[in-house]
Amino acid sequence: MHITFTIFGYLSIVMGLITQLPQIITVIKYRSAKNISYPYISFILIDCIFYIIYGTGFLLSNNYDGIPIVITGIIPFIITSILLFLKILFKILKRNETSKNLELENKIEE
Repeated sequence: MHITFTIFGYLSIVMGLITQLPQIITVIKYRSAKNISYPYISFILIDCIFYIIYGTGFLLSNNYDGIPIVITGIIPFIITSILLFLKILFKILKRNETSKNLELENKIEE
């Protein structure tokens, strides 16, 4: 494969990383991921697994052109897993905060 195509492969990895980072930053900043749906996250994770499997096929046949494909699957998988973790974490924290506020209101009313 011509080096130009390999360079574009690695540039796509960098762009894939960059495009997901603003979402992670926004979720952390506002401590909420309620507008990100579980199906969206699930489809991205499944897509990443498919990329990893596809790229592994190249590598198993000693074709190292699969390296960018595998990396393109692994990096978004990790980032999306972090997003899923943050979504669940902030949902739990919000639920705990709400229950504490309700307990406090009940004590005040008594």
